[in-house]
Amino acid sequence: MAQKPITIDSVLGGWSESYYLGSRGAFNVSLGIDPDYAIGQTKSSGAIVPVGYEKFADLTGYPKWIITNPKTADTYVYSSADFIKYDANYSEASLTLPTSGAGNGAVYYNDYIYLATPTDIARYGQLSGTPSLTNNAWTGATLGSLTALTNTTYPSISGTSIPNHPMFSHSDNSVYVGDVVSGKGVLHRIITNATGTNDGSAFNVIDFPYGYYPTCIGNFGKDIAVGCIQGSANATTIQGEAKMFLWEVTNTDTFYDEVPLGDPLVTAIRNINGNLYVWSGNLTSHRVRIYLGNGYFKEVCSVDDCPPPFQGAVDSEKGKIYWGGSTTYPESTASVFSYGSTSNLGMGLHNVVRSTATGANARITALKAIQSNKLILGVGSDSEKQLEKYSATASIDSTFRTMVFPINRRFQIEMIKLSLGGSVTDSTVITPKVYVDDGSDSEALKVINSTNFSNSERIIKLSSTKIGNNNFFLDFAFSGTTSLPILLPITVYFKLLDNE
Repeated sequence: MAQKPITIDSVLGGWSESYYLGSRGAFNVSLGIDPDYAIGQTKSSGAIVPVGYEKFADLTGYPKWIITNPKTADTYVYSSADFIKYDANYSEASLTLPTSGAGNGAVYYNDYIYLATPTDIARYGQLSGTPSLTNNAWTGATLGSLTALTNTTYPSISGTSIPNHPMFSHSDNSVYVGDVVSGKGVLHRIITNATGTNDGSAFNVIDFPYGYYPTCIGNFGKDIAVGCIQGSANATTIQGEAKMFLWEVTNTDTFYDEVPLGDPLVTAIRNINGNLYVWSGNLTSHRVRIYLGNGYFKEVCSVDDCPPPFQGAVDSEKGKIYWGGSTTYPESTASVFSYGSTSNLGMGLHNVVRSTATGANARITALKAIQSNKLILGVGSDSEKQLEKYSATASIDSTFRTMVFPINRRFQIEMIKLSLGGSVTDSTVITPKVYVDDGSDSEALKVINSTNFSNSERIIKLSSTKIGNNNFFLDFAFSGTTSLPILLPITVYFKLLDNE
């Protein structure tokens, strides 16, 4: 007998690692789908919008930091083997790599780009003039002939090590630099005036307990928050619990709080709109939390098949947070996750970019928000190191998978009705499938292209004969070169059958 149709009417709740969400406003998973993108005159459409990126540069090493600045329209990329500048049109200029530079840390500060190397800090600037590279600025006269940094071995994630000298420009007109001295994590301080002249830079202004290595630095109000891991072999063995240390910068004695994180790795900390976000986890999964103070966190979301992101692979735009990594479900690929919206679509976890990289262990190792809902990505795999950017003409490779709808008895899908955000064209390719019984069986439906829908349709009806016993979900794979969105609602017509 025919049943009232099921509708999928919203993607605003985002997706979760839970296989069944129990809400028609959520979905199971996505790759390269961003509901914040506009359709025609509709800004932040809330639709199923596939997004395409393309490679625009090859690198020698893993990109670790992508840095913009308020002085010029140029973007700087510091990898484990490159230092490169790109103008607003993505024209490339290779710059001199700091001596032994390996992407150990980087930050913009007072008209210069500061670049940590294994044992020193170089700087490039002044950006507003005729910039040049000064090697050994830390140990040389530029910043006061200070003690060399220590090249401590940090754990590797997907083939590349966590940067061992994270840097953070704080509101007290200082840059804080992570290091390990005699087995203890420490912070050094760089202070200059507006023209870059040293103004009291100092070695080891605060230290942490023995065995804690700083991996990321942010701010908690006017205070400094430092994420530290224990030991260097977390790649194979959980050696201890990561912690976050909070320090009031005028206190010359010690930090004032030590917050256990419950995970072996903490790799990124960022204050966004007054909230301190912390990314922590292990080599296979991570979670994102907001620190509430007094040792308490609010968990925002979790991802079960991706290690936590590097500090340089986290950014934000208005209320939307981006972080890079990888995923294995529904396919293995480097990708970008987001939480929140640049408009009014509310909060929710989405996978908004799928990388073009195809090598083993592909991962987003750096990213930067450049324009509204558009990023520059640094991607590394065993065989590729590259930069990618948004392109309206890129080859699309996106996936949207609905939640699992429980029927709990024998049923047959009869028809699926949906609307498109434009007409079918010669470059439209959307491949729909119906999966039943927890994905154990499937049926490929008619491909949405100009051969099967030759009248430039915007309303699509897909017939099905698929029979299931328990539940079903829909999968839409986008390819071609047209970013043609699917609008909501999607309506699924089905009938119940006699149990055999």
